[in-house]
Parts: sequence; structure tokens; C-alpha cells
Amino acid sequence: MNQHNWKDWLSRRPKEMTGGIEIEMYLWDKETNKVNWSDDIIDEMLSELPEAVYKDYYPYQIEIRTHPHKTPEGMLRELRKNIQMTWESAQKFNLDIIPSSFLNSNVMYNGLHFHARYVNARNSFYPIMMNTYPFILSLTSFFRFARCKERSKVWKENVLSERFMSSIHIGLPYLNSGDFNNCNDGCDRYKDMTINKYSENNRHRLKSESTLETRCFDVPPTWESLSTMVHLLYNIFQRSKSNTSWLIDAGNPAKMPLSEYSEMAQALRGEIKNTKNTWNRFFEMPCVQLIREMIDYFDIPDATKSPPAWDTNLFWKNLEHGYPMVKKPIVLKKDVKRQLRPTGYSRSYITQEDLARGRRVVANFSGDDNQSRPPQPEPMENHWMDDEIAGDPDEEQEPERPSGLFTYSGPTTVEITPRRDNT
Repeated sequence: MNQHNWKDWLSRRPKEMTGGIEIEMYLWDKETNKVNWSDDIIDEMLSELPEAVYKDYYPYQIEIRTHPHKTPEGMLRELRKNIQMTWESAQKFNLDIIPSSFLNSNVMYNGLHFHARYVNARNSFYPIMMNTYPFILSLTSFFRFARCKERSKVWKENVLSERFMSSIHIGLPYLNSGDFNNCNDGCDRYKDMTINKYSENNRHRLKSESTLETRCFDVPPTWESLSTMVHLLYNIFQRSKSNTSWLIDAGNPAKMPLSEYSEMAQALRGEIKNTKNTWNRFFEMPCVQLIREMIDYFDIPDATKSPPAWDTNLFWKNLEHGYPMVKKPIVLKKDVKRQLRPTGYSRSYITQEDLARGRRVVANFSGDDNQSRPPQPEPMENHWMDDEIAGDPDEEQEPERPSGLFTYSGPTTVEITPRRDNT
């Protein structure tokens, strides 16, 4: 068994399964320039929205979900529809919905959860978890979108997800079968991956069977990020092996002891918390390289058109709070065309004028919040695309093309108070 070949961890035959998404967003009051604290408003919104939209712990949190679907395209279509309906309802009360995991220390975190349900593998959640967790951690590292502006420059440079660093509602899963199969009540289920045994099938929970739930993802601020994540998740869970006999065996030197698996998982989890460039010890490769290879291996499609609410109303009003924009477009080589995916290491800004022309404008920044500093057109140091994005003037380059990359950077913060946690 070659533990360093990630394709060995996947089955050649896809499983029959369905998947669903839960994504939490903030309700932002445009008049007060703060999150919404009115229970009456959110209750009135829910009265006209489908059961797929639900109030989370606080009135400034809205949870938008999907029913189970047999394809990632089906999940994204329903999510797109539900996001648009939620935004239209919020506009009646002068509110916006903000896809973000972290605004400031005064509000709870938001997250994205993925549910997998299998037709013929309902008793195989533990081995599927063990076979997918190394991929899940790499995805978590790749899609980190919760930088804290209140922290020091060194902290912001390396801690790309304040939520993953500090949340008490995620954590290393139980790695032995007995504890994992019995985790359900209270804090036992607040792990990166868990079995969700609740089956109410109403506004509170849109499911009637147990699912394998993944809870550790930040909310992607771009539709392309979300689309890529959903496609990758669906393919990983669909191709996961349903047993661990090939992998875990303390008495067989050709296999991996559970203690070694646990050490590698904890080490990678620690790097995701406080390291920019993470290394997947299971496959002996950088996490970003694994994501690149999976995008090609699964032939992940380009993102579908994002909801109008996502494009025009969520981001433009907050550009003034963001990092300096660079209006010089960066043209990519053909050989890295498929590698441009949003990560926690880069941000994209588009002016309304550029949007009208359908042009992409990419701004790479060093993580400095100093708004007075002039824009920096060069890619940041140690960016994972430094050696590819610059381009060679002697080589044929790809013309500019429309893109679905949009980034919300969030309102500025004024005060730090003890954090209340959610996911």
C-alpha cells in the first residue's frame, strides 16, 4: 500500500449517493451599518421564504440550505435560487446578506456544512470518514476565508482563518470506530466530521435519514470558490472507499497504525490553524498541489453563473473597506488556465466599469491593511502561483476573458470584545 498516492484512497466505482449544503450568512443592516438584531424582521422574512431558509442562533445569522441532490449541479441550482429569494426578501427591510465566516469579534462565526447520504453504504460512515478526512483537511486549508483585520500583520499573514483557529464547534473527529459511530449528542458532534443522526425533515432540518456531515469549511466569498468546493466534495465522497482494512493495521508494517494516522491528522490540522503553506503528510505533497490535481482528475467544470444578489449587491458597497485595487489585468498562461481558483492566498476585485466590459482585474496583496499605501501590482511573496502568473512575453498568452470572481472583504471593525462562538 502506497499511502503517498492519493488516488489509492479512492474507489474506481462511484457510489450511489445524494448530497446537501448548509451555508450560513450574515444579515447586514444597510441603515445602521451593523448586523441585524431584530427578531421580528427575520421572523417576517422566514414567513415568506421556503423551509430551506432557516434562522440560526442569532437574528443576524441566516442559514440557506438545499434538499438532497444526486448531482453537485442540482445542489448549486437550488442554492442559487434560495440565495436569490433570501436576498430579495432581505431588501424589503433594507438588509443585505453577506457570505462571510467572520466579520469582527462582536459576532459569531459562520460556516459551510456538507451532508453525504449513501444508498448502499449507510453503515460505512466511519471508514468513509477515515478515507476522506485527509482530503477534507486539504480542502479546508485551500479554502480559508476568515482573516482577522483586528490582529497584527504577522498574525494575518499566517492565520488565514480566524474561525478554524478559534471555533469550539469544530475539532479533530473521533478516529476510533466506537466513539465515532456513537457521537451524536451535545458537544460530541462538534467535530470536523461527524454522523448527523437527526431526521426531522422540517424547516429545522431538511433530512429524514442519518448523514455524514462535514463542518470545518469557511463560507466562500465567491461563487466560483463555492462551486469548485461543492464539486470536489461530491466527487471525493462519491469515490471514497467503504472500508479501512486496506489502510489501518497496527500489526502489518505495510499498512498504517491508527496512532500514525492520528499524528498526521493533528499535524496537518495544526498547520491549517497558523501556517500559510500547508503540507499534507498523508500524501507527502502541498495541500494546494493536491487540490490542483483533483480539479484536473475529476474534471471540475467552471462555475455556473452566480446569483445576481451575489454579484451586484453584496460586494460593491464594501469595496471601499477592502484592500487597494489594481486595475492592470494579469493574463495567465494557457498551461495554468485551470489552476486559477480562489484561495485564502489571493483576492480579486472588479470595478463596476470593468464588470461592464466583462474584464477580470486581479489584485494580489501582502496582507497589509494600510489603505494609504499605493497599490502593489506584483504578486505577494510566497504566493503559490508566483512562478506561473507573471507570464513570459515571448510565449503565447491567453486573451482576457470574463470571470465569476468576486470578493467581499467585510466592514471595518472598531472594537474587540470577547468572542461568542457558533460553528
